[in-house]
Parts: sequence; structure tokens; C-alpha cells
Amino acid sequence: MKRFQSILFAFLVFALCSPSFAQEDLEVFGFFQGVLSQQTGEFNLTTDLSPLGQSAETVLDEADSDFINSNVQQLNLFFRKELTDNFTALVNLEFLSSYSSRREWGALNLEEAWLRYQHSELFNIKAGLLIPRFNNLNEIKNRMPLLPYTVRPLVYEASLATVIPIHEYIPERAFLQFYGEMPSGDLSFDYAAYIGQSETAYIASGTTIGASSPGTDTTKFKLIGGRAGITYDNLKVGVSGTFDKANRQAEIGEDVPRVRIGGDISFSYSDFFVEAEYISVTLDPDKYLGETEKLFYFGTAGYNITDEFTAYGTYSHLEDKESDFLATGMKGILFGLNYKPDYSVVIKVQYSNYSADGTLKNVVNIPLPPPAPAGSIYTTDAKSKLDYTSLSLAVSVLF
Repeated sequence: MKRFQSILFAFLVFALCSPSFAQEDLEVFGFFQGVLSQQTGEFNLTTDLSPLGQSAETVLDEADSDFINSNVQQLNLFFRKELTDNFTALVNLEFLSSYSSRREWGALNLEEAWLRYQHSELFNIKAGLLIPRFNNLNEIKNRMPLLPYTVRPLVYEASLATVIPIHEYIPERAFLQFYGEMPSGDLSFDYAAYIGQSETAYIASGTTIGASSPGTDTTKFKLIGGRAGITYDNLKVGVSGTFDKANRQAEIGEDVPRVRIGGDISFSYSDFFVEAEYISVTLDPDKYLGETEKLFYFGTAGYNITDEFTAYGTYSHLEDKESDFLATGMKGILFGLNYKPDYSVVIKVQYSNYSADGTLKNVVNIPLPPPAPAGSIYTTDAKSKLDYTSLSLAVSVLF
């Protein structure tokens, strides 16, 4: 099946790009980012078994990594067509991690497929599959040549999806968005309002039991959200918000109302620039679910040394009270230097470190031997520690 999909995709790309098929004003363009990185890291889980006569730091689990890897981190192909003076269509195909269906590497995603109606600067509509506007970075997080990063700040870094529930912090998809901009003297006001599907947990997959075909949203409730912003000279400020429901059927049998609130600010002066974002997530369950608050923030400061060289540093922090592992927070530190020899080529060097210390509550349960009463159990916590470092060299190319 995967081989058939690859053959079909190759045929469609060839057909769309063929002069005999495509009209002259069909634009085909894209970018890729290739990365060479050295990655080291450790994870360990320990507990205190001194009351049982064992070590105060007994290791329950541990894993170490130390390797050098190279791959095409991301490649995007865009097909864009100006249908009329007011209507534009765009399709965005994304290939991740040196995608190969034969070798079962990476992933191929349909990231965007939308139709845009441009009425005026003040009022525009996008409909289809699109990435909604939330804070400043969400909409452009996958446009790697436009970003200084190789590894992005925590909730925007797809490679951390197995550790961080990224979908809890940012809206990933929408199907209808209204947006526009209104200049007024030195000020410019912009807005966006959108409707989207439920979170991924509600979307039917190939293993879902029932009549729904894969990719079907199986709920009646949807995501609603938006952003309002002001731009003055080199200062840009925005406030974002969304409302949807989080799938907590397994925990308490509820679809729990969820609110995300975000704020973003960016500013440049001479050759200096700063950017920062904040996200707060709250849940409102009917039944007790424990602590559920989530937050994320990051700040970047940089300096354009010359027209070709840029240096920057970033600090990011994330907390998730629903996760013992992330309850006290995960932090990310990035330092980078970029060289842009041409408008279409960016060479990036970056150091990144992600770390987290957590406490897993009551996960150790050991039966006590006599003379303890029969059935006695020793219950205690476990401490987790994650520390991951990467030094990477990347090249982003527009074509």
C-alpha cells in the first residue's frame, strides 16, 4: 500500500509539473533543511529503597545515547495557483526525516491545502486545511529558512512530540480562517478568527474501531480561536486564544473544556532583535482530574553581526501539571550562529540542550517479606532525570 501511494504521488508531481498538463501560472517551489548533528543524552529513573536495606538511589531504568546523525530534517513542496484576481489556491506537502516509504523512514504529510479569497487588506478568507494563527510562531513554525533555529523552542519542535503533548499547547489545524489588517497612521491592527477540527485524539485512524474512515473528525464540537495584534514601527504585539475540548475519556470519561491563552511580542532596534511568547492552558473538568495547568514561554535575543551573519540565544520553559515527568518543568537552551551567503541559502550552527527533573508519584510497589503482615506493600516515588544535548550543522535552501 505504501509503495502504491509513493508511485501515485510521483505521478501526480510529474503531471502537475509537466508543461503539457500545467498552466503557465502554476508556481512550484519549496525548501529543504539538511542537518548533521552530534547528539548525546541520558535518562534515568531512580528510587529510594533504603528502608528496605537497599541503596537510596536504586536505578529502576536508564538509557544513554551518543551518536552522529545526518538527514534531511524537512522538505516542503508548494503548489500555488492564482485562480483569479481574488482567489488563490495552495498545496503544501511536507517530507520529514529523509522520508522513504520503502525503508519506512520519516513521514509524508499533507500540511496545507487551502483556497484564499482576498477581498481587501481588511478582509480575507482561507478555507480548507490550514495552520491557524496563534501567537507569532505557530503559523510559520515549519518555514525553516525563515527561522534562525535548527531545533525550535520546545512546543514548536516536532521531534519532541514523544516527550511533550504538543497538541495541548498549540492549535495544529483549522479549516476556516478570517483575517485582515487595518493600517492607521504609524499603527497597524491585525486580526484572525478561525474554526478547526477537534484535537488529534478524536480523529479516526486506520486502527479505529467503527464506521468512520481514517481522517474523520468523530465529534460535533470544534476548535474556535483567534489572534489580535498591533504593529508600531519595529514593535509587534499580539494576544491569542482558543477554546476546544480535550479527550480525557480514558481518565474520567469526559470531553473536558480547554482554553489556551497566548501572548507574543517582537522588537528590533538597529541590529538587535528580541522575540518572546507565552502560552497558558487551563482545563475545566466536571470530575476531579487533579492539577491540570500547563504553561510555556520562550525568549530569543539576537544580533545581526553583518548582513550575512546572525547570532542568537533562546531560553524556553514548559510545565504540565498532568504529567509527573513535566510537572516541575522542562527547560530548553539554544545558542546559534547563522550565515546567509545568498537570499536562498542559510547555513546554521546550533547548540541545544533540553533537560527535565520530575517525580513520579507512587510508582514503586514492592511486597514486604515477613515479619511484615501478609499483603503489606512498600510504596514510594521515583525520580526521573532527562538531559539531552545536540550540536548541529544545518543548511536551509529555498528553490
